[in-house]
Amino acid sequence: MRFSWRGILLAGSICLVAAQSARAADRLEEFNKARRSIAQQLHNKEPGIRIEALARLEKFPLADSVKLVCNSLADADAGVQEAALTSLLNMNGSQEVCDTLLQMAKKSLGRKGEGAGAAPLLAVLLSSNQTSVEREVNEFFEKMTDSKNGVELAIMLADELGKHRKPLDVPPLSRLTKTKIFANHFGFRRAVGQQPQGRHAAEQRGDSF
Repeated sequence: MRFSWRGILLAGSICLVAAQSARAADRLEEFNKARRSIAQQLHNKEPGIRIEALARLEKFPLADSVKLVCNSLADADAGVQEAALTSLLNMNGSQEVCDTLLQMAKKSLGRKGEGAGAAPLLAVLLSSNQTSVEREVNEFFEKMTDSKNGVELAIMLADELGKHRKPLDVPPLSRLTKTKIFANHFGFRRAVGQQPQGRHAAEQRGDSF
């Protein structure tokens, strides 16, 4: 009996896609079952309960889950805000999560006076180790330089990342030093360089301000 390696590989690929689709369907079903109780926790008066809800949402790397987590970035409690950012960072290995965050960041930057809200979303994207996400974010920043007020918005984002002053801000600021906008615009280099984390990354690359 002759075997076709091409046929075997094709069959294997089909089985893999089917398995992934099944897992995605199961995850969505689980999320829909848990959604109501999670929403109740997110509206609880106790910050600790809201943080527990965010931890539960991490298990569901889905667009709807991401949107719920992002709402908590504006929570009145700083601890809940940090927990929301940490949850997003723990989910940034998912393409669906990153696609949702990028779409939300673009919308935020498109609304006058709300650009600062895009900073934590872009920080999560810049921290992702996915090659496709890194490419998409780099393209996003390149397009910013060609748009009206694009450089000003990029500077504002660097400033917002610097204000946070947490260890988890190091990867996104380091990634910013590898973008074309960093190489081509002195104002943006200076904005990144004013942040200790960004300056360290830039100096390692031999950049000056």
